[in-house]
Amino acid sequence: GIIKMRSDAEGFMYPYVVKPELCVNCGKCENVCPIKNICNVLNFQEIAIAGYSKDQLEIQASASGGLATAIAQGFIEQKKGIVYGVAYTKNFLGAEYKRVATIKELDELRTSKYIQARKNNVYWQVQRDLCNGLNVLFFGLPCETYALQLYLADFHLDFQADIL
Repeated sequence: GIIKMRSDAEGFMYPYVVKPELCVNCGKCENVCPIKNICNVLNFQEIAIAGYSKDQLEIQASASGGLATAIAQGFIEQKKGIVYGVAYTKNFLGAEYKRVATIKELDELRTSKYIQARKNNVYWQVQRDLCNGLNVLFFGLPCETYALQLYLADFHLDFQADIL
């Protein structure tokens, strides 16, 4: 509870120490930051996935050809899985991670946001779902997926990562 997030002039969130008297200057928070330590990211691989849906209605309803939606639909149908992705907030003034369990809910994850998504308690939710034996697919930016991997490593969970 000594590190919180606050927004800069453009609305991007950054960490800051709110209770410096409790900080022991261990440096752990900075050591796990993938932005500050890109050379130290474990198993870092640059990959690219490209494709699009063959369904014209899917293409029209999606900002990027419907590939993520198609992957998520297959994951929910075949693995009975849970999908995490970014959705606009109800007032459309921001974006945040959302847990989706049905094909119908996937519509909320469509469209490009081009803004920083609020994490809220998404890493804890993913960890809870994995501990409950659920299959989880997580869509996120490289720094966010890496943060999730670091978070889950602390729990020594035995899982097959489906992180995109």
